[in-house]
Amino acid sequence: MKNINAEPKWPGPKGRTGAIKLIIIIALVLVLIVVGGAVALKLLAPGLIPGSGTPKSQAAPEGAPSKTDPTTPPILQPLKPFIVNLVDPMGKRYLKITMTMELDTEALKTEVEAKMPQIQDAILILLSSLTFDDIRTVEGKMRLRGQIISRCNTFLTTGKVKNIYFSEFVVQ
Repeated sequence: MKNINAEPKWPGPKGRTGAIKLIIIIALVLVLIVVGGAVALKLLAPGLIPGSGTPKSQAAPEGAPSKTDPTTPPILQPLKPFIVNLVDPMGKRYLKITMTMELDTEALKTEVEAKMPQIQDAILILLSSLTFDDIRTVEGKMRLRGQIISRCNTFLTTGKVKNIYFSEFVVQ
């Protein structure tokens, strides 16, 4: 018969060793998760951790040319607004777009002004060949930017258009 008033028997060193091992394993797993999370955060979002690289707000946008001297203002050439009908079965959609070219040299500004009719024509033909699906996404707008830069640069000999900035982009 069992004695009810007897002291309970606690596990000896063998039982305690197992519990200690379990605690150590859990602690190691937590440390690995924290370290892995910090590494992932540093790689995926470098601007969020102080001292972990260039912050996103200061980094150059992907595809944008890097500037050699940040104190030099960009050379900008505004373009007149374009209003074109988009390719649409009902013929009811149109695009109004206003943009500015960023040029790589000051000398190019004179050439761009001289060749403005050809540049405007090339942009107008490109814009009027678009459908709403071509430009409704950010990727479509980025692709359009690249196409405009490429078309403009075919006419230029003293430099290149570095970028195109959209200041107005309305589809109706």
